[in-house]
Amino acid sequence: MATVSDQATEQGSGAPGVSRIALVFPAVAAVWVLTVVVQAIVLVTGGTEGADPGPGFLPLVLGVPTLLGLLATIGAGLRRPAPAAAGAPLAAPVVRLGVLVAAVAPAIGWIGVGPAVLVLLLGCLRLEGAGWTRSLVTGAVLAAGLYVVFVVLLQVRVDLLPTY
Repeated sequence: MATVSDQATEQGSGAPGVSRIALVFPAVAAVWVLTVVVQAIVLVTGGTEGADPGPGFLPLVLGVPTLLGLLATIGAGLRRPAPAAAGAPLAAPVVRLGVLVAAVAPAIGWIGVGPAVLVLLLGCLRLEGAGWTRSLVTGAVLAAGLYVVFVVLLQVRVDLLPTY
């Protein structure tokens, strides 16, 4: 005989399940992208004065479709019925990832962006079950890519290493 919670899960009444936990990332990303879009609107200073649309043009052009896509993902996830199995397979890695981000984020000022990204990436890949070699190679390639894109190509000063 099925219990009341089993019947509610089968009917998709919003019982917490894997699909609901999986919506945490799109929801957080949507809030972040919304702040980018709002700041981009403030920075768009072009118009009739000149041909330069302002520094907020590119974040606005990229942010609006990204925000719409994230909202569509959230909407589709909320309309989908929750699976019968509780969020056990996904809940533990999500909590561990949250603890990892909460531990690394405050340390960025002390260890620099490069090592912080490397530690975060190593942690994420290890949570996914990747081996140490693959995780280290992926982290090294990403750190080198960050350096090339931001420091060499865009000539943006990024504190990849700590500056004391």
